[in-house]
Amino acid sequence: MDPERLIPCPYDKNHQIRASRFPYHLVKCGENNKKRAKELATCPYNARHKVPKQELQLHISTCTDNQEPELFSGKLRGGGEVQGVHACFNTCLLLLTDLTCPGLGRLV
Repeated sequence: MDPERLIPCPYDKNHQIRASRFPYHLVKCGENNKKRAKELATCPYNARHKVPKQELQLHISTCTDNQEPELFSGKLRGGGEVQGVHACFNTCLLLLTDLTCPGLGRLV
């Protein structure tokens, strides 16, 4: 993504923010627009995507950042066993015990 590209703010459509500043602006503008922030949901695939709560499921199904998550299992160096580790949206690892993934639903 071009860091100079302008992106409309989901909290105030009059705000046009450079892509390089967008994450910082989202935090600040969300704090300054608490009422609007309560109406929006965050995409589980890209935290920069803020959509009306009633449109979240549609957004998730069409999000361009939606990638098939990977499941792993195996042994740890110390000898313990990993029953399931989920590479959640290629950004974080969750040790699966009794968790629900926002993109996939219940995983275990």
